[in-house]
Amino acid sequence: MLEIIVIVIIVAILASLTLPNFSKTLSKSREKLAISNLKMILNAEKLYRARNDKFFPDSGDEADLEEINENLNLDIEDQYFDYRAEASGQYSFKAYAKNKNSPEVEYTIDPEGTIEYPDD
Repeated sequence: MLEIIVIVIIVAILASLTLPNFSKTLSKSREKLAISNLKMILNAEKLYRARNDKFFPDSGDEADLEEINENLNLDIEDQYFDYRAEASGQYSFKAYAKNKNSPEVEYTIDPEGTIEYPDD
């Protein structure tokens, strides 16, 4: 019986040591997915502009993920981030990825491919 208690204690200690690293790794992988999706939106926006001489959506408008997928021929699905795009003039846009669980965490990308990361 004592051996089982010792084993349970050792497993609990190991779990407590590895759980923070697992959580950080999971967060980083979700961040990379969001950035990858923003880059796909950027490339689709460039194709859209080449065909229509403007970025999507129309200047001053904002589009959610459903509209982005439909108009830019993408198939992005993400349960951790909300995506939106807004155009500011004919030749400028910005795409956003906002964390659903931490709304203060938001990544953006512009037509030059510059990615803005949230403040750490």
